[in-house]
Amino acid sequence: MKFMRICLLVCGLMLAFVGVTYASSFSVSADKYGKVEGNGIEFSFSENNKIIQIAFLTKDNERYLIAGKDGEPIYAAKILNVKYVRIKQVYDTETGKYAYIISGSINSIGDSDLSLLMGYDEQKEAWQLYVREKNNVKISYRTIKTTTYIRDPYIAEYAKLRADGFCQLCGEKAPFYTKNNKPYLEAHHLKWLSKGGIDTIDNVVALCPNCHRKMHELNNKDDIKKLKMVLDEYDKIRDY
Repeated sequence: MKFMRICLLVCGLMLAFVGVTYASSFSVSADKYGKVEGNGIEFSFSENNKIIQIAFLTKDNERYLIAGKDGEPIYAAKILNVKYVRIKQVYDTETGKYAYIISGSINSIGDSDLSLLMGYDEQKEAWQLYVREKNNVKISYRTIKTTTYIRDPYIAEYAKLRADGFCQLCGEKAPFYTKNNKPYLEAHHLKWLSKGGIDTIDNVVALCPNCHRKMHELNNKDDIKKLKMVLDEYDKIRDY
């Protein structure tokens, strides 16, 4: 509980300074959930040769998310006042990298009022928010014979996870499951990268193969409007 006590001190300091790719090679290595009561709740995860702690704490009726490494806080942020929380630790078998899918709800288990994708960056030795804010990232590209746009696999796979196995255009279930037993959906940039769109979660939806092809063939205005409404609903949550 030493980590929890240190985190509460961090929360106290923060009150004075308010404002302060789940890829196909990923597998879920831990799945933990609970209810935030009293001063808060803490989860611990083994990651390579270290212990990662993620805590949801309450201070003066405000909720804080604190991340720590080996008992020392390394990240703190004020978040939505969620009551039920769940954290999935996922592991990329190709890169050996871990990430944490953090979700929370205010009223009941199953709702999603808070949704984050985070992890510890070994090179920067810092806690990172992998889901980037809109209008803050320019797409990167390299020119060979044609222009190949670099896509962040975390963004694409997070969008698929967020869709929860259903196409976000037609509303139907994914047509089949992959060999890793995951619903097969395809990530689609609402504003295409080739037309100046950016590779952030605010511009990516998850579609079944049929609807994905339809968007690239027709790019119907009504379909664009419908998908934009889906993304706008997520924005309302993240802009809290």
